[in-house]
Amino acid sequence: MKKFTPLTWIIAGLSLGLAALSYGYFSNYAPNMVEKEAFDAHKKDLEDVIAMDGRAKKRVADVAMEVSKKSEEWQAIVDQKTPQPGLKYGGIDLSVNAWQLVVDAPTFRDSMQAAVNRQVLKGGVKVISAPVVPAFSQDATKIVSEGFNYPALPFPIVMYDLGTIQVRGTMNQIMDNFEAWSRMPNYMAISAGLQFTGTTPVLTGTYNVTMVGYVQGSKIGASVPEGGGSAAGGSGGGNAPGGGLNSPGGPQRVGKGDRNVK
Repeated sequence: MKKFTPLTWIIAGLSLGLAALSYGYFSNYAPNMVEKEAFDAHKKDLEDVIAMDGRAKKRVADVAMEVSKKSEEWQAIVDQKTPQPGLKYGGIDLSVNAWQLVVDAPTFRDSMQAAVNRQVLKGGVKVISAPVVPAFSQDATKIVSEGFNYPALPFPIVMYDLGTIQVRGTMNQIMDNFEAWSRMPNYMAISAGLQFTGTTPVLTGTYNVTMVGYVQGSKIGASVPEGGGSAAGGSGGGNAPGGGLNSPGGPQRVGKGDRNVK
């Protein structure tokens, strides 16, 4: 019988050990590693989803904060650049029926004219040519669409190109007058195209003004059928606007030798 040398036993032991290791690796360790990698990948996916959810929540929070900020900014505009609702406060209530609106609109128009009259005197200038706010339509079927631009715009609003305005004074007075329109209470007014003529120290300033008025309220009164006709009567002006140039209580045209406007 052939004897095995110690080296033979060592080689045989190593062979059996490798076989056992191979079996353990392929039958146990390797599948476990694949499973672990799958779990790790799934874990990373979940972590990504969680992180994404966190970013999404932050985006939502950021948007909500921006909306709140814009809302506050808009409220500030409403507080400063919108006439209060109701005729006695200088505004108008659009929730009334169209016939009543025709009656109320001239009073609202006169309130706007009074505001323009006050504004055109800013800076201590003499008024040569003053703006006049046009009258509203007396047709109940058209007053909301033509007078308040609704529903052509998503909310009721009055918009007027007040035309060319001329004032006389020093350059500083005219500049103050021109720039003061941007601070007009209850309305948004934009003055543009200022030009100077004359010889210092007394100059004539000529420019244009556009005026916008937002109307407070969440309801528009019921419309009337076509052919509903015009409302009789009315207050404060109707088709003959009051309070404008050379009218009682309004700015007076100033010419050579005329007195200052007060």
